[in-house]
Amino acid sequence: MGEAFETNGKQFLPGWFNHLGLPYKFLAAALLVASFIVLLGGSLLAIVIKNRIDSNLSKHLQSDLQLIKSNIAVRLDQQNNELSILSNRFGVLLPVHLGEKYADSAKSLETLAHSAGAEALQGASGQLVSQNSRASAAIYVATSSGFSRIWGRFDVPENSFLFGNSPAAIALLAGKPYSDTQYQGKQFEMRYFLPLRAPGGEIIGATLVTKNLDRFVSDLRATTHALRADLAGDILLIYAGDGINFATPILVSSRPVDEPILAENWVPAALGNALKKINHGELTLSWQNKALGQEAPSTKRIIFEKIEPLNTYIAAMVDTDTSFAEMRKIITWLALGCLLIFAMVGGATFWLLQKLVLQPIQSRILPTLDAMAAGKLSNHIDINGHDEIAKVNQQLECLQNRLAFDLDQGAAYRILQEKIEVELRDMANARTTFLANMSHEIRTPLNAVIGLTYLLLEKCKLNYRERDYVKRINTSGKHLLQLVNDILDFSKIDAGMMSLEKEVFKLDEVLDNLSTLFRGRVQEKQLVLEYIVDPDVPSFFCGDTLRLSQILINLVGNAIKFTPKGSIIVFIHGKKMDNGKYCLNCRVQDSGIGMTPEQRAKLFKAFSQGNQSTSRNYGGTGLGLVISKQLVELMGGHIWVDSRPNVGSIFGFDVQLETTPNLNLIKQRTEIDILVVDDSELARTVLSQMLKKQGCRVSTANSGDQAIDLIRERLDKPFDIVILDLVMPGMDGIELSRHLRALLGQRSKLVLATSSDIHATPYEGLFENFDETLEKPITASGITDLIVRLTEGSADSSVPVDNESLPLDGLRILVAEDVETNQVLMNDLLDALGASVEIAGHGEAALMKLELFDGKFDLILMDVQMPVLDGLEATRRIR
Repeated sequence: MGEAFETNGKQFLPGWFNHLGLPYKFLAAALLVASFIVLLGGSLLAIVIKNRIDSNLSKHLQSDLQLIKSNIAVRLDQQNNELSILSNRFGVLLPVHLGEKYADSAKSLETLAHSAGAEALQGASGQLVSQNSRASAAIYVATSSGFSRIWGRFDVPENSFLFGNSPAAIALLAGKPYSDTQYQGKQFEMRYFLPLRAPGGEIIGATLVTKNLDRFVSDLRATTHALRADLAGDILLIYAGDGINFATPILVSSRPVDEPILAENWVPAALGNALKKINHGELTLSWQNKALGQEAPSTKRIIFEKIEPLNTYIAAMVDTDTSFAEMRKIITWLALGCLLIFAMVGGATFWLLQKLVLQPIQSRILPTLDAMAAGKLSNHIDINGHDEIAKVNQQLECLQNRLAFDLDQGAAYRILQEKIEVELRDMANARTTFLANMSHEIRTPLNAVIGLTYLLLEKCKLNYRERDYVKRINTSGKHLLQLVNDILDFSKIDAGMMSLEKEVFKLDEVLDNLSTLFRGRVQEKQLVLEYIVDPDVPSFFCGDTLRLSQILINLVGNAIKFTPKGSIIVFIHGKKMDNGKYCLNCRVQDSGIGMTPEQRAKLFKAFSQGNQSTSRNYGGTGLGLVISKQLVELMGGHIWVDSRPNVGSIFGFDVQLETTPNLNLIKQRTEIDILVVDDSELARTVLSQMLKKQGCRVSTANSGDQAIDLIRERLDKPFDIVILDLVMPGMDGIELSRHLRALLGQRSKLVLATSSDIHATPYEGLFENFDETLEKPITASGITDLIVRLTEGSADSSVPVDNESLPLDGLRILVAEDVETNQVLMNDLLDALGASVEIAGHGEAALMKLELFDGKFDLILMDVQMPVLDGLEATRRIR
């Protein structure tokens, strides 16, 4: 516990914990565990108690609800029975007061009622009133649309007509009595309808007897008031009528009789909406009840159920915030008690731990460890005892003895290691010397194999199978030569024998050479190779151009190798450094197969590739990137890579070079108007930047049609030069050139820009309309040379033309070479180029040939290692 725990590289405990002593760490750990247990136990206990109280509260409310509901049911049954008896009695008294006559139809019923007079009917009703002062009666006659009242006392509610679709009319037409209860004028009134039949059984009318239940609410309030000690909360009676009277509170058990019962205090909108949807249920809502003196909303539990005969809801409600307040006090005191107990137990445990464990560690173990850390391995350690402290001391004794032994052994190992390192250095020097000496012997036969197979392919008529065999020999020889060159370069760098040259070079020439080297492979795979050079990058540098080219060749070659389709883009930019040098940054981006993070981790290691199948699928030794990395570091820079599988890779590096500002002068040509036509936005942008850097005025078009439109707009002042891409959708460069010649004649120079092989058979005879060609990727120097040729009248054109002359026609060349195979190879190669060749087998023979021909040789090719007289000595004598 001397250090804070770490998780994924981050400290689990705060930094100050590291500075505490071991006793305080134990104490802090104990308090942390105790606090966690108290919090966890208190939380679980609170959840259990809350759930238990919550369940009991719901059961108690449900019990209260059923108790009051039963009381209401008994009272309603009693009133309904009493009203049924009164209704039957009124039906018996009615014929007597109608003059002992009986109606046989609805019309005769209405006639008898009118003829008997109001006094007779009031007599029959009066007998009901005498029996029950709160009862009254009425008579209805059946009509086509319902029942119409034909007589009734003025104090009967205004039920003057019963429509045929009302529940009462439906029951009466079926010959059944009907009873219900209405809430009017803050009182309940019970109605009882009884059908009247003609002698034939036809329903001709009905009687209605009503009874005012004015004491029903007060009796119910008295009952709930008497039971208030046993009730969990308030009992509410809520009217369920239609319209604005819906959810009107009628009774609240805990409130005085004369207190107004406001709906917003006892029946909020949320409760009213719930009553509209369901007839019974349980809700938990929060609102402010000002009647109870609440200053803020509180949570209330409500259980409700509808009483159909009264068309009301009865609800039992309790304030849960008040109910759970006592529970919170209990839990708080319980938690404090548990914390106190844990503190007492923890204090006692800490005291015992200090006396029995920590004190022996501090007095016996720590001093021994301090001495061992100081290198004193001859300390006396008390190993007596049988407890854990004694066992730790015994292990410390063993550790001390082992460290002393390892220390002596380590000294012996170091002496042996120094001896081995000396031997390894001698072996490395011997290996380097061997490889350097063997380079000539290895390269000589390889050059012969490659050269002779080239001659077979170019000068001999071979059938298909023979040509295939020779091609395979030539390709294998080139791969083997590349392998030898990589191994020799790697060995030279590894031995520290690689030195950098320092010469002035032009960056565009490096890029041009790169284009020339890879143009065939790019065209064969139908890839796009582009250069994007920042306009601020100087044109001339001072450094090792050969090694810079080697780095770019390795990176671009890899990109072409691992890119089945798409493009390779070389980005070049840089900045001036504080030490006066220029930091040149190059990036090679491809759209190839990419690499996984595991494969990237294996890069830049000797004889290693992304995976073991790479060498079989694509070839190579894995030394190219290693050599590139070492060369970049020799030039004061670094190399890096970013790649994603199936997306592509970016290899970038930077090197430090010196600049030569006096050579960075470009002649501005502000009077030249140039039109660039290319469907690739990247190609248009790159070419436009190069031309603008030359000072030209540049316009662009992304298709042949757009180019024709631009040229037609300025036929009076045509463009000086029009640069056309060969392959474009719709109208290609060849077809566009015909249109432009028809429009412009010879007033504009037409230049073909393409990455395709213009010497291929399909293009034969198609470039007669073009004045020049530019092979992609295009460099700034290529643009400069093009403008010079077109504007200053140079006849040098890159458009394919028939030329029967040979490059070395008329030259006399002396070749000094001791290997007979190389003699044949050099003779045939130079002869094929038109040169006159003389062969010498060694340096002395070369001097004799030179004397024989009076020194009339245009060129001497001299091998270095030859018998009799080597090439170096022969060269000195010639000079």
